[in-house]
Amino acid sequence: MRTLHIMVFLLLSSVFFYACHHNQIDIGFIACISGVHHDLGNEVENGVLIACDEYNKATKGDKINLVIRDDKQNDNEIKKIIKEFSDKGIKNVLGPVTSSMAITMIETAPKDMFALSPTVSTHYLSGKEDNFFRIFTSQQNISYVIADSMINDSEDTTIIMDESNLAFSQSTLDTFRDEFEKKGGKIQQVITINSIKGVDYKRIMEDLLKKNPKTLFLIANPVDTAILCQHIRKNKLGSKIYLTNWSLAGDLFRYGGKAVNDVIFFLSTDIKGKSFQKFKEKYKKYYNDEPTFAASFGYEAMNVYISAIKENKQDESLKETILRISEFQGIDGKFKIDKYGDVKRKVYKYTIRDNDYLRLENN
Repeated sequence: MRTLHIMVFLLLSSVFFYACHHNQIDIGFIACISGVHHDLGNEVENGVLIACDEYNKATKGDKINLVIRDDKQNDNEIKKIIKEFSDKGIKNVLGPVTSSMAITMIETAPKDMFALSPTVSTHYLSGKEDNFFRIFTSQQNISYVIADSMINDSEDTTIIMDESNLAFSQSTLDTFRDEFEKKGGKIQQVITINSIKGVDYKRIMEDLLKKNPKTLFLIANPVDTAILCQHIRKNKLGSKIYLTNWSLAGDLFRYGGKAVNDVIFFLSTDIKGKSFQKFKEKYKKYYNDEPTFAASFGYEAMNVYISAIKENKQDESLKETILRISEFQGIDGKFKIDKYGDVKRKVYKYTIRDNDYLRLENN
């Protein structure tokens, strides 16, 4: 942990050293980097810092000054940050990283502020011509794939949903329900939790033991997902467990251990491919740790901004440059940002075996 803190300090020092000695390009960074959702924010931040450090060391032009702020997954906090950025003339933002914070930002930000998110996926923001772009595929697409897979295991399921990131959780539930019921499936019950207020695991297990569902769909953060899996295995429920990408954004292995073996999840990146393995080695050199998908999307999002900075024309905003470029190189392939700021990516199916990811064939 000491090594990690030193590396982050050195990266931040590098970013701000350049900002003090050269012309600078201010980019605001907003994420939940403290509190119960810190896993996601910290991972994204790590990936962003690597890309920023690489660019600042290589370029002879203007350097990036990354202005980092913690929204704490709180509406009032992000509103304060937006006002601060607006007052300082910071018009380009990387983040936020959760869907709930993204919606608050869109409702609050001035018209000349542009945001690019690495991980926001709620379909509530799809197909809108606004100043919010993202490089993560809509959760609607992933929910449909989960429903297609799950219906082959069971025609009924139980869902545990964390309401602390409601824009993501509710949109995931809604799109999953539409597809699952269309295919003849039935949701037995939806159990709601709120990780910010605290989770009553005993109550949840009592509810689950009454129904003994064949499949479970957990829409929760990594820590709560891991603890729920521990309780489910301990009580010998034979349920097949499906996860959203949110569960994979942090310390699932550390808290889950063998209890997270055989869970099923889908990601829009090939985490077992050669390109991701190269990124993994790069990440290890910086942080002496393993990256999650969130770190890779943070790295890619920063590189979208970097591409726009390199190709920006006079009197053109970075948003306009991104739209003009349209196609960007990601870690495991190219992706296109459409006129609405949305992307579509291939989705891969995975499970976990003994603290490692195993790629499966999509149904």
